[in-house]
Amino acid sequence: DLLRARGAIEPPIPGALAARNHTEGLARLRALVAVQEDAVEDVDTLVTAQMSFNTLLVELHDNQTLNLLVRIVNDLVRKYYVLAFTSSSQPEEQRLRNMRKSVRAQRKLLDLIEAGKSRETEDFWREHLEAVARILEATGISQRVVDIVD
Repeated sequence: DLLRARGAIEPPIPGALAARNHTEGLARLRALVAVQEDAVEDVDTLVTAQMSFNTLLVELHDNQTLNLLVRIVNDLVRKYYVLAFTSSSQPEEQRLRNMRKSVRAQRKLLDLIEAGKSRETEDFWREHLEAVARILEATGISQRVVDIVD
């Protein structure tokens, strides 16, 4: 349910960014991708950088309501990512492969935004989020309930 909500809310955001020039924002997003590439083995750093990437993506869109909605969703998504990246339900090799795929997807997303390909960007991000949902479903993590209050 959470991942379907995310899939409905997020894809138009990078699509809209592709229609604008966000050179400084793209540089900041690329820096967060680089942090993730260096932190593949450090779950906390990796997840924090992924959530920072998602948050900055929305902030660059400049819509306060979307920013609030995505922050709420990302707070919950973060908890599932921590479970996914530390879960024993996934062999270590598969976990690392999934994490690297996610980072490559972010890099491709930025390339599409930079190229100004709005429709392709939106479609690509929707497909990526659907793939993330399938991975979490396959591991059984998406069926777990997380506390919304720490």
